[in-house]
Amino acid sequence: MWLQILACCQLLACQVNIASKDLSDDASVLTVEQQMTIDKFKALGAEINYLKKFPGEAGERVLYLDANASTAIHDKHLALLRHLPKLELLDLHGTRITDAGLKHLKTMPSLETLNLSFTKTTDCGLAHLSTLQSLSFLYLDGTRITDAGLKHLAKLKGVQNMSLSETKVTSAGAAMLAKALPSIDHDVTKLTLYVDHGERIHRLKERSKWIGTVHFLGGGVIDDKDLAQVAHIPDLETLIVADSLVSDQGLATLSKLSALQYLDIGSSHVRGPGLQHLHGLTHLKSLHISGNRIAVEYIESLELKLPKCRIHR
Repeated sequence: MWLQILACCQLLACQVNIASKDLSDDASVLTVEQQMTIDKFKALGAEINYLKKFPGEAGERVLYLDANASTAIHDKHLALLRHLPKLELLDLHGTRITDAGLKHLKTMPSLETLNLSFTKTTDCGLAHLSTLQSLSFLYLDGTRITDAGLKHLAKLKGVQNMSLSETKVTSAGAAMLAKALPSIDHDVTKLTLYVDHGERIHRLKERSKWIGTVHFLGGGVIDDKDLAQVAHIPDLETLIVADSLVSDQGLATLSKLSALQYLDIGSSHVRGPGLQHLHGLTHLKSLHISGNRIAVEYIESLELKLPKCRIHR
């Protein structure tokens, strides 16, 4: 998977050790209502299980439910979640959930991660989320929310990561939200895109205005051809292409990224001449070039052109 919105499935890999224990192992301690709820959601196409929060045999476990974007899951089914008060991770993206169903989430005090991306959630529905004070991660990409609904999200003081891309939330609204929730240090209206070597992102051209960060993965095999794909994302602000095969020639692609603010090309094959392609990036604030054998004169030339950019050698 090359497109990530820091969504629930990706966060599981970061928050918990992906080593699940089947709920059937705990069948003896489940109530009748809990077992019926689990069976119902599984019949609708959802996955529900435990994940270990810490590595090792012993330790705390997290109960999660992933709806797998099942269109069979409707508002009425969320009423069943009252039987699972310890549910901590809930992924409902792509389902037919509306504002009416969100009222049932009020009974879930343990919920820490909630993904409602690409559902019919509107500003009215956000009012039902304002009481979820345990929430740390919230995803509302592709929903119908606007600046008017952000007053409800501003009450979620414990949220660390929030994503509101492809909505009608404006930059002014995002700035207001950032002020109310200082723990959020990123632009909530922008996507983060993770790309592996050889994967193509041209299909996202029509959504490029929502992409704020591109992070190339690949363990040292990302090359100039991979990097060339970012040319169609003119509003890109952060680009990470460290530990790669990117060369001076490949940096020519970056000359078109006038909005770029943070760039990491550390431990690549850049040797210096290609830095001239960065001279016009006047918004660049931070450049990481450590691990490269770049002659001093190329760095000094760039410093003269971009005096406000901090270069990390």
